[in-house]
Amino acid sequence: PVRCQPSQTMAMASSASGIITPLATPLTASGDAIDHDGTRRLLNHVISGGVSGVFILGSTGEGPSLPPQLRRDFIILCCTIVQEIFVGKENDLEKFCLLVGVSDTCVKETIALAAHAAASGADAVVIAPPFYFPITQAELKNYVRHVVEHTTLPIYLYNMPALTKVTFEIETVKELAKTYGDSGRIVGIKDSSFDLDYISKLCQIKKELCASWSVLTGAEWHVAQVVRMGGDGGVVGGSNILPEAFVSFYQGAVTGNEGMENDARTKIDALKTIYDMANGRFVQATKTSINVLGICEESYAMPLLPFTEEERALVERVVGNGAKK
Repeated sequence: PVRCQPSQTMAMASSASGIITPLATPLTASGDAIDHDGTRRLLNHVISGGVSGVFILGSTGEGPSLPPQLRRDFIILCCTIVQEIFVGKENDLEKFCLLVGVSDTCVKETIALAAHAAASGADAVVIAPPFYFPITQAELKNYVRHVVEHTTLPIYLYNMPALTKVTFEIETVKELAKTYGDSGRIVGIKDSSFDLDYISKLCQIKKELCASWSVLTGAEWHVAQVVRMGGDGGVVGGSNILPEAFVSFYQGAVTGNEGMENDARTKIDALKTIYDMANGRFVQATKTSINVLGICEESYAMPLLPFTEEERALVERVVGNGAKK
């Protein structure tokens, strides 16, 4: 069911700010089907924790590893559950954004998935550079233009060079901002480069060329700094686990409440032990943690494997005794 008209959708998507959860995708024990109950519990968990939206089928959501039909089913399920959660709270629903990752190595699949997201009631789509083949900035700009021309929902760019091996260079972002910033077709960018100098330049682009853009960081410990630079918040995986803490971290930065910000940072810092142990396996770090919280199965799409028993025990100590509190 479509939950908003296009004009409403564009208004919501273009004003995304705060903490947006890059939602994990709960799977059944076999790993080849969606865990519907787990998805409902996870969405209730993050929404009750105060997040401003969710980004489904991104990196934390294992989007590139999921079969096409499962992706489509998950989009419908999330749109439906979000609508149900906000029954009787329409004003809150209007402020909540549901973003869908539609990145794929095949542009036709990206466009088809974006059309499905629009029909299902999503607010915007998110595109990273096509991965596998090395591409030039000219090819990247041509790809973005093609997606813009063949989709209807507002678009967020997604800079994730560690996984795509391609960066949205600053001059490329500037050109896309000049072309599409005022039209509402491209409405912002999520940066997961962990490069503060890069994101400060994105904030300058926002200030000079497209004030309505959302500039969001994927770096959990950079949220407050990015807000002070003029950015709009974060799309951070840890908010699957500790949504209230990340929302307080953001709100503390926005309001200048150092006590709130520091208290939240202390809670968030507990997750560093897990991330250090995971050594890049952020999907397992997230899913093991929310499994320890009793939210969903700890199942993965191939080729990912779960943590060892020893690694899981560390997560149980941190989430069960430290971060959870």
